[in-house]
Amino acid sequence: MLSDFRDDSSIFGISLSASHADSGDAEYYSSSLGLRVRPLEWLQVTASVPYTRVKGKEIIWDQPTPGVDRKNVFAYDERGLGDIVLMGWVNVLYPFLADRSTPADSQGRVDDLSEMFGSPSLFFGAGAKLDTGTHEEWSMKKYNFDRSKATTGEFSDSDGMLPARFQLGTGTTDPLLGLVYQQRIGRVVPTAGVSYQVSGGENSIGYERSDRFSWSLGAKYILINHTDCRQLYLYGGASGSYILDDDVDHSEDTTTLGSQERGSMEDTKGGYYFGTLSLGYDITENLTVSGAYTLPLDDQDSDSEYSFDHQISLSLRFSF
Repeated sequence: MLSDFRDDSSIFGISLSASHADSGDAEYYSSSLGLRVRPLEWLQVTASVPYTRVKGKEIIWDQPTPGVDRKNVFAYDERGLGDIVLMGWVNVLYPFLADRSTPADSQGRVDDLSEMFGSPSLFFGAGAKLDTGTHEEWSMKKYNFDRSKATTGEFSDSDGMLPARFQLGTGTTDPLLGLVYQQRIGRVVPTAGVSYQVSGGENSIGYERSDRFSWSLGAKYILINHTDCRQLYLYGGASGSYILDDDVDHSEDTTTLGSQERGSMEDTKGGYYFGTLSLGYDITENLTVSGAYTLPLDDQDSDSEYSFDHQISLSLRFSF
């Protein structure tokens, strides 16, 4: 959500981005269309429309006979529309700015970088992640495996439903809140942001995700500033997401003897932290291309959509 926000003086913006993340047993591909409209100086509306592909495998060990361990591998390759994010942003500092006619916009696009300070921005955002991505992906092979376990007296695993980390969406509409700060100081544009995603509750297959908190902190450094305000810039920063509690699966495991709610999903609670380095260049005054490389800052040993070994992203942004 924070990556969809950009504070600049243009009225309208379109961005196309593509990313690939590798997490060992899973790969996440995402292409996203971003839209941004600035109807008023202090107001922005943003939208992010992702097309997602999730490719991975799930490994389950069992004992078909006493003393014999069997490795069961289930491969998945799902693709389609992800969850769309809509946000409205209000610059809460706007009424208090004494001079709103600064020659520099908050991205630092000025002819003379000796103009040291741009006007600060503190945008408060509210919106929602919509229920547009599929969350009921199902595998016959996995279902047959679950049924075979249930008929032998073992609890079934998932009745053939794919794990949450392989789903294209969450299956719920989740309210979002965010706060983004940005200001130009000479060649440097520091940024900071936080967001909170409220759980939309239980989805149609009985899975309930926990609330999650995200943050980002970084700075853009203007390497080259052309006379027509085009720039070559480097960005470095850190970010993180923290899942506040374990997810809960309210659906039931069954055996020949009865059933029980699956309950709390272990290892879904916790934090994931990353470092990012990116390089961007203004091909024209209105067209920018950038690339980013992201690495985890901690041990990524959990089966989560937030856990990956590395991520590569490319984006093209047009604004006017």
